[in-house]
Amino acid sequence: GLTGVIAKIGAIFFTIIIARNFLPKEFGLYSLTLTIILSVLAVSDLGIGGTLIRYISESVGQKKMKQARSRFWFLLKSKIFLSFMSSLLLFFAAGLIASFFKRPELIIPLRIGSVYLFVESLRNLASNIFIAFQKINYSSVVEIVFQVSRISLLLISFYVLKSVVGIFIVLSLSLIISLLVSVKIIF
Repeated sequence: GLTGVIAKIGAIFFTIIIARNFLPKEFGLYSLTLTIILSVLAVSDLGIGGTLIRYISESVGQKKMKQARSRFWFLLKSKIFLSFMSSLLLFFAAGLIASFFKRPELIIPLRIGSVYLFVESLRNLASNIFIAFQKINYSSVVEIVFQVSRISLLLISFYVLKSVVGIFIVLSLSLIISLLVSVKIIF
């Protein structure tokens, strides 16, 4: 619950900052791009997150650590492959998607967003690992890191690159930072 509250509060502040600093056209472009990316993210998971939670926690509960490691590496490789393929597909389909919406300015944010898609997919997997090991409090720590870094980097980016592309660069960097924190916690 705490992780969800932190995410919602951060999202509200992030959205307010973007809405106040962009015209409706740029905010609409940001929203459309994010909707497309999140739709691809939802489809590309293919239930691997839930599978990881169920089978890793089962193996750990039965004290079969070798089996848990084996399952983890298999699911990690599968997730990386699916995430990479989804990101690559989005990257190369950006022009087609932009022409479908008749918005050529959508191409570059979607291509930058393909990095966001890949890293977010891996970050979700890390969150599932915390759940599998019943270390839910780590998810809250990682979420705080993500929210603080994305708001801070967004404010800094307005001095360098005030555009929709800049927003997705900020989101990708923030996800990388929070993913690195997750990996450090996991190890």
